[in-house]
Amino acid sequence: MKGAAHAGICISDFWEMTPAELAIYITAFGERVKRDYEHQHNTAVMMAYLASRWVWSKNVNAKKFLAQKTEKQNSEDTTDSEMFNAVKAWNAIFNTQQPD
Repeated sequence: MKGAAHAGICISDFWEMTPAELAIYITAFGERVKRDYEHQHNTAVMMAYLASRWVWSKNVNAKKFLAQKTEKQNSEDTTDSEMFNAVKAWNAIFNTQQPD
């Protein structure tokens, strides 16, 4: 029932559904959330790209970061070291100072 609530299915509809119908709704909800997340991620990358061009007048390759995301798309979890390396890459590209 918790999954149905997350998917936006009202209680009366939930009790009228078969398990197969519920599974279809839950799967569709998961796909929509994933699609929305990818859209937000791509928007953030493009905003960072535009900001870098405007503020620092640097040529940052946005396609490189989008390709990097698609390479990692099949992986389920990101390890701490992978996340740290990604942050270091962003810092190097935007030429930010790391704290001491």
